[in-house]
Amino acid sequence: MRPFISEWSRRMPGTSPHAPDPMILRGIAIITNDANGENILTYLPARELLMRSSVRYPPGKGGREEYFRQIFASKMRWTLKEILPYVLPLVEEEQAAAGENFHILQFNDKKLHMIAEQILKRFVQKVADNDGKTYYLHKLKI
Repeated sequence: MRPFISEWSRRMPGTSPHAPDPMILRGIAIITNDANGENILTYLPARELLMRSSVRYPPGKGGREEYFRQIFASKMRWTLKEILPYVLPLVEEEQAAAGENFHILQFNDKKLHMIAEQILKRFVQKVADNDGKTYYLHKLKI
């Protein structure tokens, strides 16, 4: 994480010499751990990934599957809180197609979570670990 913090400080003069709040990075980068338990920050921009997968595949022809393949290639298991920023663009699309205004929903809104869960069911599997914590795994092998 040190290289990221150095680059962050260089590009954002006057900011703290510490990592930014993870909430700022939602949908832009993910934090994983290496074998030594060190945090690794990986650039993973949701909107860019979605745009690339949509350009590569016409609507209904595998774009969403490719999108989730890319997300799960970066990290094998996700919590809802972690993956939600990557599902939000899909929620926006579905709300727009239904003629509804997505922007009135808040990040913690129950309706938002319900729509996100419906989308996730199509592409990922929901599992619970021994402690009862819920994770999302890709249905297909990466």
